[in-house]
Amino acid sequence: MFIFILLPLLITLCYLYFYAKFSFWRDFEVPYCVPRFLVPKYADIQSAYNEAKREETVIAGTFRVTRPIVIAVHLDVVNQILVKDFQNFQSRSYHQYSNSEALSLLHQAGGDKWQNLRSRLSSILSSEKMKIIVPTIFHTGDGFNKQLSTLVGERGKIIDITNITKRLTVDIIGDCLFGSKDEFKNEFNKMVIKYSLPEKEIIGSGGYLSRVTMLKENIAKKFTKLVNETINYKESCTNSHNGNDFMDFMLELKKEGNLSETEAISQAFCFAVAGFKSIAYTLSYCLYELAMNSELQKQARVSVKEAILKHNGYTYESILDMKYLDQCIKETLRKYPVVPATSRLVTSDFYCILKRGMQVLIPTHSIHHDPEYYPKPEIFDPSRFTDEEIAKRPPCSFIPFGDGPRNCLGNKLAMFQLRIALTSLLLNFTFHKCEQTAEKLLQAKSIGSSLKPEKSIYLKMVKL
Repeated sequence: MFIFILLPLLITLCYLYFYAKFSFWRDFEVPYCVPRFLVPKYADIQSAYNEAKREETVIAGTFRVTRPIVIAVHLDVVNQILVKDFQNFQSRSYHQYSNSEALSLLHQAGGDKWQNLRSRLSSILSSEKMKIIVPTIFHTGDGFNKQLSTLVGERGKIIDITNITKRLTVDIIGDCLFGSKDEFKNEFNKMVIKYSLPEKEIIGSGGYLSRVTMLKENIAKKFTKLVNETINYKESCTNSHNGNDFMDFMLELKKEGNLSETEAISQAFCFAVAGFKSIAYTLSYCLYELAMNSELQKQARVSVKEAILKHNGYTYESILDMKYLDQCIKETLRKYPVVPATSRLVTSDFYCILKRGMQVLIPTHSIHHDPEYYPKPEIFDPSRFTDEEIAKRPPCSFIPFGDGPRNCLGNKLAMFQLRIALTSLLLNFTFHKCEQTAEKLLQAKSIGSSLKPEKSIYLKMVKL
């Protein structure tokens, strides 16, 4: 009898509790979406964004369990958060990849610690260092294409392009990171290929409910061991220190006292993890779009050949001058941004709503598909990124790598890797849709992970 009295009371109390918690945005008259399963999915973010656009409000809201989350909608607000008032939003809202201190520094760091670390690391991604690393990427692409030519054969072959781009990307990252020592590169390649699919194999428990994304500890230990061995080898063998890979660049900083060994391991990890899937997926999406439109593919190939001819070869300068190829990459990043949303923590009270500790989401995918900035957003159109068209759009309308002081540190390197990989492939192969090619790609959208294809992308590759 007692339970029949207690149960309705508990249900009523729970209802009143959640009603009070979920009234936060309603009280401020801000459009919002309550997630069905306590943690917001990207559909929830898109729904709140669309509602805010209809009601012409500058922000929208959602919840993580019962904690309110701000969704920046108007680009002036996005610009304030990322650029103008950055000092109030310095920290990212996710925490760490691993329990290991060595693998959880730059993404976790905030305030003075983050600024100090970033300023020291920026030197290894300067234009001068890019000029040094570019020949390494050229060499990797050439070697990969020789293997790929054998696989494709003389009559062409239908291939899972996502598998090809992942293997090319891991080769590029391995060469850039570890240089000429095959033992370390091969171990790195095997590690990444083994654990890159499925994603749950590399990411342990935790996730959004605990607000911590944890790398399984055995992966963390293996990666730390590999980088330590590389550092020890390079420091013990003077002939290995050629100054043409990122481990060499970081060891230069370490020798000068500007980088600890723990920080070097952390940045090697960030370089590998942040770069792998984002570059591989972007390459896959770009090749798919070019295969679906042969005229765009021809135009991109002509752009590559003209730049090489103008600069007398495959050089750093020629890569920078492939303007139409650059437009194709940027349009790919618009349509398929690396991550569909990025986030910040409010580090000090800002206006009446934004209180310290509150999470703010920047809905990159929603902004990139907003017809106010990109008419017919589902159409792949590289002409959106001519200088004239870019000048017509407001700041923060294109943010695949974020913006402001805490934008992606490796964005310049990522663009070079994408340009060189595409150049290498387009000079050696043509890409065509086939009976296994989907007419429309479906993406698995998760707020905190790369925007990946739901299914493999099959294209027919033919040697030129």
